[in-house]
Amino acid sequence: MKILRVKVDIGGTRGDQAWTGMAHFEEVEPQEAVFRLFCGHAPDQTHPPGEWGEASLKFEDFIAEYAIAHYLKQDRVLDANIDAAE
Repeated sequence: MKILRVKVDIGGTRGDQAWTGMAHFEEVEPQEAVFRLFCGHAPDQTHPPGEWGEASLKFEDFIAEYAIAHYLKQDRVLDANIDAAE
């Protein structure tokens, strides 16, 4: 298993809107998906520019390579990398 970490620009959105509004990799569902926000304000407030969130998606080894290519094409994705499963 591999963990795909996707860093997402959340500026100008609220809560997890930036993540839920993206086109997700649908070829194979991740075995586990978690999205975390890195901000210090209430979830109903608009995120200012520069704030970001990170998704951690667990895939079979070879599927992670296809998924990272999918996410890196999207405008809000700041960075993505693949780690060995924890």
